[in-house]
This record gives sequence, structure tokens and C-alpha cells, in this order.
Amino acid sequence: AASSSSSSSSSSSTTSSDSENSLHQTREKELQLAKQRDILQNSRLNAMFREEDMANRKRQEQIQKLMEEDDRKWREERKKRMMGKYGEVKSVEELVGLMDDERREMQREMDTKVNLAKAAGITLTLLEPTDESDYSSTEDNSSAAGGMINGSGKRDNTESRGRFSEDDDKTKTKSNFNPIIGDAKKSWFESEQDFDLETELQSLPQRDDDNQNNNNIYDQRNKNNNDNIHSEDPDEDGLPRVINGKLTSRQQLMGISVGSAGGWSLEVFPGDFVVHRKYGIGRYEKTVLKSKTKLTPEETAASEERRKEIINGLMNEGKSLEEIQKAVADFGTDKDKDPVSNPLAALLEIAYADAMVHVPIERAYRLSRYRAGDAAVKPRLSRVKGEAWAKAKHRVEANTVQMAEDVLALYATRETLNRPPFDPSAEGRVRKFAESFPYEPTPDQKKCFEDVENDMVWRSRPMDRLICGDVGFGKTEVAMRALFRCVANGRQAALLAPTGVLAAQHFKQVVRRMGEGTEHNF
Repeated sequence: AASSSSSSSSSSSTTSSDSENSLHQTREKELQLAKQRDILQNSRLNAMFREEDMANRKRQEQIQKLMEEDDRKWREERKKRMMGKYGEVKSVEELVGLMDDERREMQREMDTKVNLAKAAGITLTLLEPTDESDYSSTEDNSSAAGGMINGSGKRDNTESRGRFSEDDDKTKTKSNFNPIIGDAKKSWFESEQDFDLETELQSLPQRDDDNQNNNNIYDQRNKNNNDNIHSEDPDEDGLPRVINGKLTSRQQLMGISVGSAGGWSLEVFPGDFVVHRKYGIGRYEKTVLKSKTKLTPEETAASEERRKEIINGLMNEGKSLEEIQKAVADFGTDKDKDPVSNPLAALLEIAYADAMVHVPIERAYRLSRYRAGDAAVKPRLSRVKGEAWAKAKHRVEANTVQMAEDVLALYATRETLNRPPFDPSAEGRVRKFAESFPYEPTPDQKKCFEDVENDMVWRSRPMDRLICGDVGFGKTEVAMRALFRCVANGRQAALLAPTGVLAAQHFKQVVRRMGEGTEHNF
């Protein structure tokens, strides 16, 4: 019995051990299957994520390419808009060459304008811009451009005003009027545009004429500045400047001064606001040469005769019929450069809200510079069409007449007012008070003392007087003696001051010189 019992227990323990091993193996297989499923699922997810990442990367690359293409097109359009005819230049030399051509063309046009103005009895002078900081790409605003440009193109720091005429050297003068160009603060976008334009200028290559590689526009400008540190001409290097988001030469910003022997004169710079008697507030842009629209009988006859001579000359040269017809078609247009066949007029171009007005230079007396006192707000341009300017003039005239009538009525009323004069016997007290003044009165102070005494003591009208003088020249003492005279005659007096500090100072002086504790004991 004992033997069978032990063998049965051994058999049961073996069976339980086998079942545990089988269960463990099953769990191991399940774990391995779960791991394989996880690995398979992760691989599928990774593949799906990689595909999505690749698709996103491709989309981002396409978007980036589209944005770069749009940015490139926008920059090219902006470059053409800002740089104008300089937008296609490929090197610094080409840029400088274009600006030299423009400078010569402007000089030629200016000579023509001067001659036309001289023929009309008008003096025309070219004015140098006075604020160098507006015409330089650097941030150094400590110096100011200006002065005389002599015949050699160098600047003389003299105040003489040479006239720009055919008999003199091509003289440019410094204006007494400081133009306001680019004074408004730029937005971040405008500043970024200027920076981008400067960067594009930096990228312009320079030819290796002097065995110097990798030179850009600013290397050349800095070299010129180092060679001539004290040069006062910011355009000496022949390079353009970025001004208000545009590539501009200094010649384009020069002003003009026109005048006649009759006494009228006008000084304006591009961008200045002017007022025309008929059209109102406009903005001066530049002077231009245009074909005359109204010719005198003498000019008409001379033009017809000259055109006949031109046609006969072409026929004598054996030109074809088409060439002669083309020359005839160009008569009276910008292509007609003959001053007799196509008489020109020098005009001031004025921009208005709805039109561009050209004022003949001999009628520049109809213009005046816009003045608004201390107002910093730019005026609104008038409209040529409509009656707004005429109504504004009539309204101002009516207000001026009304103001004059009110002032006349006020002074007429003051002339009719009367009051008893102050007691002359109290003037001894006033003179004793005057002795407390620790300084010797100036001649102007003595005159004011006498005038105020005459108004208060010897006249029967209320005093109506204004004392003017610089700071520290004794106006307060004049007021002090008037205050004392008034109170000494049993009247009341008030002293007004613009600030609390100044009022406190005057109060201390009044108390110290005539208050309680003094011999006057007011």
C-alpha cells in the first residue's frame, strides 16, 4: 500500500510539471506572436509615416519653389520699378556709365532751360540739395551738403550766389531753404525694401580692370571715401544712392531758383508743396522741356520756313520718299530737336490730386511755397477740376474780412473807454520801490518804464501795451513796477505766468520786495 501510494503521487507531480511546462511554452509562443505582430504593425506604420513624410517633403519643396519663383518675379518687378532704366545693369561700370549719360543729358537740358529763361527775361539757378543725409546710403547725418560748385565740378564753401547762365561756368548754388525730403519715418516694409535694394547694389560685380577681384559697389564707394576723407560731394564717386526706396542720382534732387528783375523769386526742390493762385496746393516734381502749344506769329513763320529748309535739305541729299514723310511726321514732336522748327518751353511740373499742371517758367510768379507754420501734417493736394479751391479761397477771404472787422471794432471800443488816471503824488512811493532793483536799468527798460508811467498816470484810457524782449532782458521788472503802482493807488493787480515754477519765482520776488515785513507792507 505504501509503495502504490508513493508511485501515484510521483505520477501526479510529473503530470502537473508537464502541464506547467506546456502552459509556459504557450505563453512564450503568444508573446513571440505578439512581438511579431507589434514589429509588423510598427513596420507598416513606419512605412506609412515615411510615405507621408516624403509626400509632405515634396509638397514643401514645391511650395518653396513656387514661393521662390514668386519672390524672384516680385523682386524683378520691384527692381525695374525702383531702379527704372538701371534695372538691367550687370556691373558697376555699366551703372556708372548710365548715370554719367543721364548727368550729361540733364546738363544739356538745363542749358536749354537757362537759355529759354534768359530769352524770357527770367533768371534760372540750379540749387544744390542742402541735406547730405538724404542723399547718402550711410547713417552719418553729421555733415550737410551745400556750397558752390565751380566750373571744375568741385565745391567751394562760399555763400555767394552765382547765376547759372550761358555766360558763366555751369554754376550751382546753395539754397537758403532746407528741403524736407524723406523726413517721415519709414515703415519696416519700406526699410526692408531699401535694404534689399542696397543688397542688390552690393551684388553688382566690378570688372577686373585694375587686377582687383570681388569688388562691389560699396568697395568702390568706400575706396573713394578713404582716398578723399574730407570730400563734401556725396556724388563724387558717380554712384547712385537709395533714396525713399528708389535709385536716384543727386542731379535728380537739385532744386531751382527762378526770379525776375521785377522782384519776384521762387526756390523749390522736388517734393516741395507749392500754391498756385488758380489751382491751389500742388507738389513740385521737376522742370521739363515741352513743345510750345501757342506760338507767336513770328515763331510760326520761322517754324514753317525752317521746316521747308529741312525738307529741301533731305531732298537734296537724295533721301527716299518714306524718309522724308517720316521726318515730316516728326515735326512738332519730341523727336524734332530743331529749336526753330519745334520751339520749346521750360515748364515747372506741378502734381495735383487729379492732374499734372505745367506752369511756364516766366509765369512762376503765380506760384509760392506752401507755408503752414509749425504744422507737421502734409497738406492735401488740391483738385484741378471742380470749385473746391475757389470756395476755399472765398471762405478764407470772408474769414479774414470778418477778423479784420472784429479787430477794428475791438480797438474802436477800447478808444472809447475811460478811467480815472492814477494819482501822480503816489509816484514817490513807486520811485522808492524802484530803488530796490539791484541792477542798473538798460536804455530799453528806462523807455518802457516811462511809457508805462505815461499810460497809467497821465492818460485816461486803460493801458493796452505789449512789452517784448528776449529772456533775461528785464521784462519782469517792468511788470513789477506796474504792479506796485496799481496797488499803491488802491487797485487790484494780477500777474499771470505760463508755468507753476515761474509763478512761484515771481511770487517769492513780490513777497520779498513789497510784501509783509517790508517798508511797503502790501
